[in-house]
Amino acid sequence: MVTIKFILLIICSYLLGSISVARMITSRKNKNNDITTQGSGNPGTMNMLRNHGVVLGFTTLICDALKGAIPAIIGAFVLFPESEILSIIALYASGLAAVIGHMFSIFYGFKGGKGIATTFGVFMVANPLLGVILFVIDFVLFYFIKIGSVASMLFIVPFGIINTFISDVSSSYTAMILMWLIIIFDVFAHKQNFIRLFANEERLTSFKEGVKKDIERVKQRKKNKLAEINEYYDEKHTKQEEKYNKKLEKSILKAKKKKEKLKRKYNNIINELQQDSDETIKYMQYKIDLKKQKEREKTENSNEEDPNM
Repeated sequence: MVTIKFILLIICSYLLGSISVARMITSRKNKNNDITTQGSGNPGTMNMLRNHGVVLGFTTLICDALKGAIPAIIGAFVLFPESEILSIIALYASGLAAVIGHMFSIFYGFKGGKGIATTFGVFMVANPLLGVILFVIDFVLFYFIKIGSVASMLFIVPFGIINTFISDVSSSYTAMILMWLIIIFDVFAHKQNFIRLFANEERLTSFKEGVKKDIERVKQRKKNKLAEINEYYDEKHTKQEEKYNKKLEKSILKAKKKKEKLKRKYNNIINELQQDSDETIKYMQYKIDLKKQKEREKTENSNEEDPNM
């Protein structure tokens, strides 16, 4: 049963560690904007800080740390609460599996980051007080030296040395070996950084530049929002204008039809009046002609009655 628990813990820890938070964040922003194509190409905290600012850099740090902390908590406090030795072994075994998953992700062709943030999560569970003290010191040093690889080594190596002598890890050689394996994997993952460091070509990471990127991103977001609002109102105005024009066209068409109808009506009335007028004139002419004819007949009759005339 213990063996099955360990196997399941290690598998789940590796799978959780294989999730690349940096890739998920950048691909969510832009499907063609993978963090592995930017800067150093490392899907980790420092590269996110350099390319996307402090906010996304710390988001990556916290999420990657949780990938190590969650399995460590489950291994140390959930699966083997009855055995202190098994708990501490499970803590570092799950932590090592998560770190390896982060470095050699099964979801990304066994490629990944350098494991420092995930290691930070494991070590914070193993010795929270020592982890916080070293993190604060390391943060201050990093702010001034601006070299992420040096800052990383100044956290994990001192933690391993100090934790070996002041914690329960010394009670189990297995746990101690697992802890140092995590550190060794982290150091090995930074071999290219050491080469660049000795060649004085190591990349610098500035918080000020990261903050500038955050400000630029906020400004760009506001510009995009303003553009969306303008586009929305322009579209709304265009629709209203089209609606008004259609309504106006209908009104004009209706007025034209009404005008044509009235014109036809008036033409009909005029025609009727014209016909009535023509008939009246004809009737009056007929009356005049009839009267003339009667007068002529009367005159003729008078002449016939009076021959002397």
